[in-house]
Amino acid sequence: MRAPNRYRGWTLSACLMLAAAGVSAQTPEKKTPAKAAPAAPTTAAAAPAPATKMKVVKVEESGLAPTGQRYESESKKDPFLNPLGLKKPEAPLDGEIDRGTPPPGIAGMLVGQVAFLGTSMRDGSFTAVFRGTDKRFYFLRENDRFFDGFLKKIQGDSVVVVREKRMRSGKVETEEITRQLRTP
Repeated sequence: MRAPNRYRGWTLSACLMLAAAGVSAQTPEKKTPAKAAPAAPTTAAAAPAPATKMKVVKVEESGLAPTGQRYESESKKDPFLNPLGLKKPEAPLDGEIDRGTPPPGIAGMLVGQVAFLGTSMRDGSFTAVFRGTDKRFYFLRENDRFFDGFLKKIQGDSVVVVREKRMRSGKVETEEITRQLRTP
């Protein structure tokens, strides 16, 4: 119970100083009138006071307009910003890099975006039929490229597609995906 009494003197003096500063800042300057008006006789029923004219002052004349001074931080830290919020997220070393804008056609489509529809055989070589995201049909042979891989092998009712991931560290990870017409 001793702690509140310890700061009572300090808080009381701080409040009095702030109140005095606020009152002195709000008192208007005393102006001397240009001409002294003759004193009117005082009567029991006083006449209403005449309306005072209000002077309109522009912001530029009042001195409240910005003066054009800029705050230069001079590489000082802002004490009101959270330093944890300013951290930039670090990209993982083994994250996949962006490949840029894809070219038109099947070469610009990802392996996961195309649908395998069937195979055909002509003169002893297989051709795979894919439907792209543009609703067109593409006839591909082995080693034809997608945007993120290539067609490795065509069999009677399935194809093997290789998906390549280019990593930030420089590695290229490959994943073989087998797509079949009919599920066994």
